[in-house]
Amino acid sequence: MNIKRKLFAILLSAAMLFTFMPFAVFADESAPDAGPMPISVEWSTTILHGYVGTTRLQEYSDQSSFTVRYRDDSGVESTKVFKYIDPDDTDAGIFIDDSLDATDASVMEDPLAYIGVFHMEEEQAPFKLGNNTAKLSVEVPYIASGAGTNNVVINRVAFTVDVDVFCFYDNKPIKVEFVPAAGFTPTCRIGGDYLTEEIFYGEGNKFVVTYEGYSGTGDVYDTYPWEYIYAKGKNYDGETVEGFFRKGKVNESQFTLDEGRDVNLGKGTHEVDFSYSEYVSELDEVFTVPFKVKVKADKFDAYTNYPVYSYTGKVIQPKFKVYDSENNIIPAKEYTVSKAKAKKLGWYTVTIKFKDTSKYPASITGYYGIGPKKPVLTKVNAGKKKLLVKWKRYKTSELKKIDGMVIQLSTDKHFLNGVKTVKVSKKEIKKGKKLVKGLKKGKKYYVRAYVYKSIKQDGVKFKMESAESKVLSKKTK
Repeated sequence: MNIKRKLFAILLSAAMLFTFMPFAVFADESAPDAGPMPISVEWSTTILHGYVGTTRLQEYSDQSSFTVRYRDDSGVESTKVFKYIDPDDTDAGIFIDDSLDATDASVMEDPLAYIGVFHMEEEQAPFKLGNNTAKLSVEVPYIASGAGTNNVVINRVAFTVDVDVFCFYDNKPIKVEFVPAAGFTPTCRIGGDYLTEEIFYGEGNKFVVTYEGYSGTGDVYDTYPWEYIYAKGKNYDGETVEGFFRKGKVNESQFTLDEGRDVNLGKGTHEVDFSYSEYVSELDEVFTVPFKVKVKADKFDAYTNYPVYSYTGKVIQPKFKVYDSENNIIPAKEYTVSKAKAKKLGWYTVTIKFKDTSKYPASITGYYGIGPKKPVLTKVNAGKKKLLVKWKRYKTSELKKIDGMVIQLSTDKHFLNGVKTVKVSKKEIKKGKKLVKGLKKGKKYYVRAYVYKSIKQDGVKFKMESAESKVLSKKTK
């Protein structure tokens, strides 16, 4: 046992020797004189700033500093001031000995040797709005002198300092206001509409967002406005875009309303509820600000259906159902449709011009398609939990314009719920029938179908679908 104890004592002495070995290697292998040792630290700024919900401190100001008290071997005390020299993006503050210049050659060669660092103690509770108390750690450098050291033997001593921290939100939006250009009022059409920020577009228009937080103009917690001004121009990808941007520049951060509002406004001016949301990264939280805007409903509008015609090899002149703002069909005598030129499979447009622009817009665009010949369902036979769907067989020339068929079945005659989709191959299309299994017993099913052809139009590949067939129905056994 005595031998083991002696061996342990030797190992312990070696470990202590390496633990307390100075940072520098000395020329004459003699221990250096321990220069004045730091014995206390005092933070000279009475209060710090922090962010609510975090343990992150606001960047230190040029007035921030801390005073270190030293004591040498003879008991003589002295002080040295470390002043803030460089902001840090974390919760640390960087400080330099006031007796040195930040551009001094010795500092530039070994900057960490002369820098004190303040940072938050670990396990600090997240800050609340207002006054908080916190513990900061500071690492103070000091220089020991002695033979062979060239007076630059560096060590560091850690202290803990209690400080007051005033905490605030960092750019938390609290108010939104739309400021229109002179004579401008957001205008929408009468009746149902989906309101988005586009109705606010126009030169001179802007949204002003008031933020709560540290404004950067002084060491005060305050409210301050940011303006998002309407602008139009090219973005980083070279695309022409428009919207509301900081300082009116397209590539600045953009103001975007939350999803628009479905409204049903009668003729006149109304106050409409909108909202704006913004993510505050420091708090990892989304803040939503509701606000109201006066919107005038007096625009007349019109829209059409999207008819799809069966391919004939000839130019097809489309006919539309045209509706007004209140979903009433507008008589054909009220408008003219430009002449069509298309005959191939694909989607096309024509211009619809209205005669009475006091009631309707000057013109709208009508969209129509030319697709494969639509299926003609002839019969549906019932089986036990299955249906046999039959259709009129296609001619060989017609099959060249078809790549596949889709049959849809539903217990809802409007096909809004529980729709079962069955794909039909080109080989099966030739047979003119398809057995659909896996249905519910004793249920009435509504059945319809369409065919499609894969095409490329204007450089885009897609499936051009036919119009849907008429709907047949049958009850399973």
